Amino acid sequence: MRIGLIGCGWIAETHLANLSALGEQVTCVCDPDPERRAWAAGLTGAEAFADAEALLENGEPEAVLVLTPPRIHREITVEALERGLPVYLEKPVARDLADAKEIVATVERTGVVCAIGYQWRAITWVPQVRDLFAERALGLLAVRMFGATAGRTWFTDQAAGGGQVLERASHGIDLVQAIAGPAVRVSATGVNVPLAGGDRPSTSEIDDVLALTLELERGAVATVQVVWQRDDLPRTYALDVIGDGARIEGVLDPEFRARGIADGAPVDLQDDGAPSAHGLERFLAAARASAPHEVACTPAQATASLATALACEQALISGGRVTVDAG
Repeated sequence: MRIGLIGCGWIAETHLANLSALGEQVTCVCDPDPERRAWAAGLTGAEAFADAEALLENGEPEAVLVLTPPRIHREITVEALERGLPVYLEKPVARDLADAKEIVATVERTGVVCAIGYQWRAITWVPQVRDLFAERALGLLAVRMFGATAGRTWFTDQAAGGGQVLERASHGIDLVQAIAGPAVRVSATGVNVPLAGGDRPSTSEIDDVLALTLELERGAVATVQVVWQRDDLPRTYALDVIGDGARIEGVLDPEFRARGIADGAPVDLQDDGAPSAHGLERFLAAARASAPHEVACTPAQATASLATALACEQALISGGRVTVDAG
């Protein structure tokens, strides 16, 4: 397929590496930053454009990856879907629920494939863990996300990108809901403290440390803890699930493995590769088959995770428990 890349920021490096490994052809790229689009064009040999509209109109892609800041996801994604182009959209699906719901409605109306980049849903053992706890009383899910990230301008502006809640913690929220179902109420605590070293601009408005608590519809509790730390410190991306007669401990990076015990028997589940590559591969297969529900994360699933993340953002402001807007 002829792939178009809309947005050439730091996450584009991962996607271009995965596309190259899959043998896919990136034929057009765009970014308002001339240095970034020149970098992507030089790496791929693709035609470069200054904006998404020009790429969609003149680049002749057969599918696109939308890797822009969240506030402009809706405009670009809806335009591409209306043109019949399958879209891989980086998470979160949008900055607000209205935009997310328009993307969902466009997918439902057009039938065009759209995947959202919640990569942990593409871990091969996640459905097995979900099934393992499906009929059990469930007590706790705990996600820990301690590591570095790039200090993008819009990322450190809470209003623009949703800060760590939408950009990082929403990965954990989505994983929790993929395994254990929706959250109904949330609470949250955060602190703005410089732990990330040179990657963190001094003007950052966002909370560097987050502790989110989700009350799940099933009656269980989930926690998502996030720390934006220096890159030279050990990192932790982990999942614990505890239910009646079963406990699983999962590693989410750099390996992707889940171990534990269920009804006295050992459990050992391992993925054979990075979920970011799996998710992209599933998107491309779904695009070729015109099968919207074969992607790892659909816009509807990502919108449910966005609703929970936005409730957490509101809880940070109010300091209280906030009901998730599931409508």
